Amino acid sequence: MQLFTHLDSHVATVNAVDTAQGSAPVFACNCLACGAGGNTVLDAGQGGFTPGATAYPVSSTGNAAGADAAALLSGMQWTGRDASGKTVITYSFSTAASSFDGDSAQFSSSLLAFSAADQATTRAMLGTISAVCNVTFVEVADNGAQAGQIRYAYSQGPNDMGFAGYAFFPSTDAIGGDVWIGKNQASSQWDYYRADLILHETLHAIGLKHPFDGGVTLGAQNDIIANTVMSYSPVAGTKSGSLSAYPTEPMALDVQALQNLYGAASNNAGDTAYNLADASFRSSFRALWDSAGIDTLDASRVGSSVLLDLHAGARSDIGAQVKSYAYAGNNTWDTSVYTSTLALTNGTQIENAVGTAYADTLLGNSLDNMLIGAGGDDWLDGGAGTDTAGYNGSIANFKIEKVGNNIQVTDRQSGQGTDVLSNVEKVRFQDLSVDLTVQDAAAAVSGARLKAVVELYVGFFNRVPDAEGLNYWLGQMNQGMTTAKVADAFYQAALQFSNLTGYSSNMTNEDFVKVIYKNVLGRTDPDAEGLAYWSKSLADGSESRGSLLESILNSAHSFEGNATYGWVADLLDNKYEVGKVFAVDMGLTYNTSEQSITKGMQIAAAVTATDTHAALELIGVATHDLSIGF
Repeated sequence: MQLFTHLDSHVATVNAVDTAQGSAPVFACNCLACGAGGNTVLDAGQGGFTPGATAYPVSSTGNAAGADAAALLSGMQWTGRDASGKTVITYSFSTAASSFDGDSAQFSSSLLAFSAADQATTRAMLGTISAVCNVTFVEVADNGAQAGQIRYAYSQGPNDMGFAGYAFFPSTDAIGGDVWIGKNQASSQWDYYRADLILHETLHAIGLKHPFDGGVTLGAQNDIIANTVMSYSPVAGTKSGSLSAYPTEPMALDVQALQNLYGAASNNAGDTAYNLADASFRSSFRALWDSAGIDTLDASRVGSSVLLDLHAGARSDIGAQVKSYAYAGNNTWDTSVYTSTLALTNGTQIENAVGTAYADTLLGNSLDNMLIGAGGDDWLDGGAGTDTAGYNGSIANFKIEKVGNNIQVTDRQSGQGTDVLSNVEKVRFQDLSVDLTVQDAAAAVSGARLKAVVELYVGFFNRVPDAEGLNYWLGQMNQGMTTAKVADAFYQAALQFSNLTGYSSNMTNEDFVKVIYKNVLGRTDPDAEGLAYWSKSLADGSESRGSLLESILNSAHSFEGNATYGWVADLLDNKYEVGKVFAVDMGLTYNTSEQSITKGMQIAAAVTATDTHAALELIGVATHDLSIGF
């Protein structure tokens, strides 16, 4: 029988002096023997096992996982699927009552069953695998009548061969998928590493190979345990050494390879907040696979500075450490420390990051990120997308200014430090947000167009514009939308907040004209002649409600300098100036649509034909505390 065997290097335990730390870490190389086979149901007629799932060779070239993950593909996989398309793999824990064919005698002759704790560890390891790839593991009995495709037990066989573990790749042979852990590794001395050992051998049993074995291989710099459980190297370039803590879930390259073989699992598909202070993130390396939702890396409870990188495939320093010990000769050990212990697997999309009370670095990705530095002097780089820096407190407590090509935000009261923002488009406080791109949008249109849009806010709502909305409509006009079309869209928006704006879908033409007169001309009782004229224009279709506002605005401006009605034009000009200061010069937007209307109305109502000071005071932000551009 041809066995596709590969040798793993779990050798005897060695105690060695750590010259850097003065301690004696337990040294264990990683696994040392695996192959290919398969088994499940006992055929009573033949007295042996016949395959209940089929394993086919798979190509390790041109795969979606990329060249690095291709280095982990053995060329074998389980392919039995259920109705939903998931690959179903059975597993079992062998005992003295189990049956084996002759190929397994080297291992089964000294079989020792897994303890209840070992079985629990194994189930947990299988759970971490099914969380990242489209596989369902089903536990079955292991006896004279049946057994799993993957079978677990201890045996003296691996140790006699110089190994700590021995596993077989998937195949139609009875021995395929079997996992044997050396009896020596059943001792408490191996408690710190046993979970990783079982995980490593299990990944062999479902089709992964070592990254240094034949065919496609990893370069030395990437062939480390932090990247793949299938590596032997605690640090790049050496297989002699150990780690202070070993992974208990597939690492980033393992996830890519598993998803290449079996497809990606739906995992944490909701809006997930990952508490990076949780013990599960502090003890060893982590690799996150998150398939959907609006997700957050939350380091707010971590007691040291962090570097959070939201790019898929990137590593983050979350304030945890894993020490590595590499043999340096002469019974000495080189000690180094991994600080970037968290990896986001390829395809994982995390939208938000929250820092610590210390000086952090938060790096966004191509999504629309929310980055919250919290305390300390932080560096926030949003990258691509429309990104927001969030702050806890009123905007009045902060100073926001442009420094070079970046924005600097200084907390003047509650100790959140001074942050530098790069590639960030918005700064959000508890009451107001600052749009850092609206000035670019305003510069892209003529002054007349800018004034026209600002005055639409005045005419329809008698309020100052919000920067976010103004930015959008300026973009629409820059793409060719007419003022009249924008005005029609404003009217539809006004209907959505009829309780605040005074508009309704069933209001008469006369009632509509009265509201416009009040907003534009400051007159609650329009003259009968004007009311009749504009109402007739709406009735005969020569004006839409949007275009009528534009016409009334133009009419009001025609009175500029008029001894009797010149104040109307002056009032409009002053409302425009205050609106421009609020939305363009300061880039401000209230954080709810309702507040943008009500507070915007309050500011506009404070404007007179001769004074803007009272209205600017109502904004509540001094111009010397908010300087974002021009």
